[in-house]
Parts: sequence; structure tokens; C-alpha cells
Amino acid sequence: MASFDFREMFGLNDRDRGISITPFFHGNGMSNVTFGLGVGASCVFPRTFSARRFWGLVDRYRPTYMITLAPVMNIVMSLPPSPLDRSHSFRVLVVLGSGPNMAAIEERYGTPVIDWYGMTEAGMGTYTRLGEPRPPGSAGRPFPGTDMRIFREDGTEADVGEAGEVVFNTDTTGFRGYLNDEEATRSALSGKWFHTGDMGYFDEDGYFYFADRKKDIVRRGGENISSLEVESVMATHPAVAAVAVVAKPNPVLGERLVAFIQPHEGQVAPTAEELVAFCDGKLARFKIPEEVFAIDILPRTGTGKVEKFRLRQQAAGVS
Repeated sequence: MASFDFREMFGLNDRDRGISITPFFHGNGMSNVTFGLGVGASCVFPRTFSARRFWGLVDRYRPTYMITLAPVMNIVMSLPPSPLDRSHSFRVLVVLGSGPNMAAIEERYGTPVIDWYGMTEAGMGTYTRLGEPRPPGSAGRPFPGTDMRIFREDGTEADVGEAGEVVFNTDTTGFRGYLNDEEATRSALSGKWFHTGDMGYFDEDGYFYFADRKKDIVRRGGENISSLEVESVMATHPAVAAVAVVAKPNPVLGERLVAFIQPHEGQVAPTAEELVAFCDGKLARFKIPEEVFAIDILPRTGTGKVEKFRLRQQAAGVS
């Protein structure tokens, strides 16, 4: 199985202090604490995560690193600008899934960001290395010992630059199936390969780019559109605190794009017409959502991920 060392990844040592805002039932939250304690570092972990109280805790306890997930960091990024954005003590932020927004996070907080792609069943996938080129949008290169590949629909390996499903060799991950769930196991395993349900590709230098979850790809009129790409652009609108793009069934095009927007406090969500003007030149016209719905707060899981299945159900019920 692939292995790694946080000391090598971002120089973790006994003078560091972490802050853990991801639930401990997720490997990310546990790693934030256990790997720090393992080298003699200290760690702060509030009982619950509160975006409004986050920077106050950082200012009080002065952590030097944080390991978290992109959805959680996106919530933090949705806060209004504050003097604490730059007066903090962080020297590095490890944010899994941050590739598309890495530059924006680094610009706002003035701190290097490490992205990391992986999965509980698959183990370690890729990560960005400080001091090396970090192409925009990339989640880095594979961990040593990782056998991670990109497959086409027919099960053949994709070419460099060609998007397909991310798979892992189970000989390197040790994954053999889901407990008491034979159907899920059959769906995920094909021979020695674990199918993640994620879409992505490798470039010619071996850097990995995550595209989207297969189920979150919107198939509009024969075009496959990454909801993540669309969300990354729309999230830069000054009135948008958070956004989720989902597919709505359409008898002609197959699917259409629908956006659910959580506006910043005291602001109004942009209309579909306003988004067309804002996204002009940033997205192809067919990628811009044709319907926009304002929502007080996006439904999320315990780890901050948007529950898109709920939004898809809501979009399908809207005439």
C-alpha cells in the first residue's frame, strides 16, 4: 500500500500546532490530529465547526497548519474579508480537493496550499508538493507506491490528457469490498481495479486533474459539462457565498444546467441573465446555467459536502 510522511509533505515537526475542523469520523479529521501528535506537535479541535468563530480561534490559538476538505474551506472562503485573513499564523494549508480554487485561497490568505486527491477505499492518490511546479487546477502527482490510472468506458486505459474514470489497483490499496454490501462491491470492483466514480485525467508531466463525480457530470445535448468547472467560475461572483450546479431532465437536450445559489448575507442572488453577463468569456455559453434558484443555505453532509441529490430532486420538481 502507498505510504507517506507528513514531515516530508509539509515539514511537520514538534513546533507545529494544528487545528482540526473536520469531523473525526472522516480520515481527514483524524489525520490532522494523529499525525501531528505522532511528531510531538500539538492540536486544537473545537467541539463543532463554526465558520463565524473560526478566525477567532485561529487568532487565539495560533495554529501553523490545518488539514481539511475543500467544501469546508469553501465555507470559510464565503466569509466577508477580515483583517484576520492575513494576520493569522498558518504556514501551510492542506485542503483536499482545492485544485480549482488553490490560487484563490493562496491569494486571499497568503499561505501555500497543498491539494490532495484520495479516497477511503483507494487510499492515497495524488498530492501537490511544495517547492515544485503546481499547475493551476491540478491535484498533484501520485504518492509513491500508488497505482492509479484513468480508464475509458470500455475499460481500456485513457491517453494522456483524455478524461475518464479514476481507478486504483487493489493490490496496492488492500480494498476487497464493502461490509455486508455485495451489490456495492460488485459495482465498484472489476477484476483487480477499484472504480472510484470520479472523472479526471493526467497531463504529460504526470499531474492529475479532477473533473467531477460521474453522477455530477451534466450531459447537455451531447456535451459533458463538469459542474465543478461551472461552480468555480460562478463562485467568484461578488454576491455568491456558495453555489451548486446540478442537472435537470430535459426532453430535448437530455439534461439542462440548474444553479442553486446561496448569496452573501444582505445580498441578492444574481439572476440567470446576470450570470450570463458575468460568465461571458469565462465559460462557453452552453455551460452557463439556464435556471437559477436562490437558497438560504445549501444542504450539506457532516463533512461539508453539498448533498446534490437533494438539489437534483428539487430541480426535477420545478416546472
